[in-house]
Amino acid sequence: PRHDDEVYGIVPIIATVRYDPQLVEYYKLEIGRGEQPSEWLTLGEVMTEQIEEEVIEYLHADALPDGTWILRLVLVGKDGNFINPPYAIRLNVVPEPTPES
Repeated sequence: PRHDDEVYGIVPIIATVRYDPQLVEYYKLEIGRGEQPSEWLTLGEVMTEQIEEEVIEYLHADALPDGTWILRLVLVGKDGNFINPPYAIRLNVVPEPTPES
């Protein structure tokens, strides 16, 4: 998905993740509710493989309440701290459209 997309159902998350393996221990996807989430949930597992335009996870938007969510990619350094600010996008979870009769 892209920033401000409306999402529903199961959405593949495609990304390119490159980093200096001397500095980064792993990366992960997190999601939080609202414009400025106070809690973050990790989607899937932590990852260590660098990727190029690949599906890294699936967002099950159908399991989330409708509304604004922030999806972010976090690089975690060897010391356990974030490397740079996370890359984040805002998503709008909406009900799945129903076929019109």
